[in-house]
Order: sequence, then C-alpha cells, then structure tokens
Amino acid sequence: ATLSLVARLLREAQEQEGLAAWIAGPGRLFFPPDLAASGVDLAALPVVRAPDAPKAARIADTLLRSGSFAVLILDVDGQAFPLALQTRLVGLAQQHHTALVTLRQPGERASRGSLVSLRGATQQHRVGHDCFACGLRAVKDKRQTPGWTHEELRHGPDGLC
Repeated sequence: ATLSLVARLLREAQEQEGLAAWIAGPGRLFFPPDLAASGVDLAALPVVRAPDAPKAARIADTLLRSGSFAVLILDVDGQAFPLALQTRLVGLAQQHHTALVTLRQPGERASRGSLVSLRGATQQHRVGHDCFACGLRAVKDKRQTPGWTHEELRHGPDGLC
C-alpha cells in the first residue's frame, strides 16, 4: 500500500512537470515494473543508491539545495537522523517547496523525529480478484487535524493475483 500511494505522488509530480527522485539505502528499492504500471515515467526518475542512512541524508541535502525537485523519496533503514540534520532537511524542503517523503518498513520505529509534519499508516485489503483498497490514515498532521483517511483502489501486479 505504501509504494502504491508513493507511486501516485511521483506520477502527479511528473504530470505537473515537476522533478522527482528516489534515494534508496542498502537493500531498499522498489520493483520498477510496478512503478511503470502505475504510470511513473522511470526514464524521468533519478534513483540514487546510498551505502547507508547518513550518506542518503547527505544526498537528500544536496538534492534539496538544488531547488529542482518537487518530490524526494528517502527510503532508508529505520535509524533516526540527528535533530540538526532533520532541521536542515525540513528547512530546505520548505524553502524549495519540495515534498520530502521518508519511508519505513513495518516494525521500524514509528517516527523519524519530532519535525515530521505528517505521519501516516498504510494498509491494504483485497476487494476483488485483482483489486486492492490501499489506504492511508493520518496518525500525525501538523497542518490539519490528524485522523483523516485517504483510500484508492489499485490493481495488483501480474503474478500477484
């Protein structure tokens, strides 16, 4: 469900001619055919592989400073970043109007830190042979009342159903 919803963010950014990039830590990467099937233009999606979380954060810092990206996906392990680094990344994202999305795996710590403005929990359930409802519930939202939900129907990739 998480990657399905992230695919939508990437597709929408690309449709509005905004640039998006994916920064992946070791052992973390999406399945390209799934994103392509969701309408994401893979040829227009730079993917940067980082050897560890601190280097991924430095890459995010560099890309944010460029002011060129509408969306940055930061997909690293569950370690929290130091508060000073979080503050710098959040400030750069706000300054350049960039959506900085950090992903976590189930079982990882619930938050990246106190500066997170939106934290959501995703879920999915089958509603048909090849159809799934992917949902997002806002657990924390500094811009509006938490608890709101978003749900969309998605078709499973070939071989899953």
